[in-house]
Amino acid sequence: MSIAKPVHAVSGAAPPPPLPSPVVVVSAQRNLASSGWLHMLAGAGAGLASTVAGHPFDTIKVRLQTQRLGKERVYRNALDCGVQMVRNEGPFSLFKGMSTPLVARGLINAICFYSYSRAMGVLHDPSAGVGSRPPLHSVFLAGAFAGVTTTFVTSPSELVKIRLQLDGRPGASTSTSTSTKSMPLSGKSPTPLPSFAGPLRGTMAMLRREGLGSLYSGTYATACREFLAVGGFFLTVESVRRFSKQAFPDAPPPLTATLSVLGGALAGMAGWTLCYPLDVWKSRLQEGGDRPGFVRFAASRIRGGGALSLYAGLGPTLLRAVPVNAAKFFTFDLLLRLLPGYLADTTTQ
Repeated sequence: MSIAKPVHAVSGAAPPPPLPSPVVVVSAQRNLASSGWLHMLAGAGAGLASTVAGHPFDTIKVRLQTQRLGKERVYRNALDCGVQMVRNEGPFSLFKGMSTPLVARGLINAICFYSYSRAMGVLHDPSAGVGSRPPLHSVFLAGAFAGVTTTFVTSPSELVKIRLQLDGRPGASTSTSTSTKSMPLSGKSPTPLPSFAGPLRGTMAMLRREGLGSLYSGTYATACREFLAVGGFFLTVESVRRFSKQAFPDAPPPLTATLSVLGGALAGMAGWTLCYPLDVWKSRLQEGGDRPGFVRFAASRIRGGGALSLYAGLGPTLLRAVPVNAAKFFTFDLLLRLLPGYLADTTTQ
C-alpha cells in the first residue's frame, strides 16, 4: 500500500510555513495585555512631565486664540502676550489653570497609550513576532482611535483650563454673577467675562449658570482634533524611530535617548500643525457664548482677520510642542525600561 506524499514533496515546492503554535499565540496575547498596562503607567508619568514642561506656552496660545481681532487686538504676538501677562498679572499667571491638566493629563495619557497598545493588538497580529513592524497606516489609525478615546476626559478638563487661563485677561470682569457671553464671531465688541475663581469653585459656578451640558462644550471639536493630532503624532514618532534604527543601528544609549526626544518633539509639531484650526475652533466653543459650526466659524475668522487668524497662537504651540513632547517621550521610554524591573522586584519580595 502506497502512502500519499504531500503535494510540496512531489512538486519540489517549498513547504508552507507552519501555523503559529497556540502556546505562542497565548504568550503573545499575554505579553500584549501586560504591555498595555505598562503603557498605561508609563503614559501617566509622561503626562505629568509634559504638563509641567509646556503649560506657560499653552496659556499664551489660548490668550492669542481667543483675543479680539482687528483694531481691538490686545496682544501683537506670543512674546508680547507673555510680557504683558508677566507685567500686569505676575509671572505665575503663565501657570493659570495648570492644576486641572496636571490632574487630568496623567489620566489622559494613560488612557491614550493603553488604547494605542490595545488598538495595535487588533490592527497588527500579536503572533507575528516581536520584531515585526505594523504598517504605518495602522499606526495612524491606532493613534487616532487612542486620541478619540481620551475625549471624554480631555474636553471637560480643557474647558476648565481655558476658563482659568482667560480669567484676568483684558475685558474680564471680577463679578461671578455676570452671564457668560462672549465676543461675536468677528472678534469685535467685547463683553465682560465672569471671573473663574479656581477650578472647583469656578466649575461649580459655571454649572449653576450654564447647566451640566456646558462642561462638555466643544467635545465634538475636541474629538476631531484628537483624531488628527494623535494619529499624526504616533505616525511621526514611529516614522522617526524606524529611520533612526536604520540610520543608527548600533546607537549608544545617549544617542537613543536624544533620538527619542527629537522624535517626540517632531511628532508634537506635526500633530498640531495638522489640526490647529480645529483647536482654535474648540477654544472658541469652550470660551462660552455663541457656539458656531466649524464652517461658519472659519468663514467669520477669515473675514475678520484673514486666513492666518485660523492659526493664531501656532507659534507658541509649536514651541510648546518641543519641551512637552520631548519630556513626554523621554519619560515614557524611561519608564518603559524601568517599570518591568521594578514591578518584577516588588512581586518577588
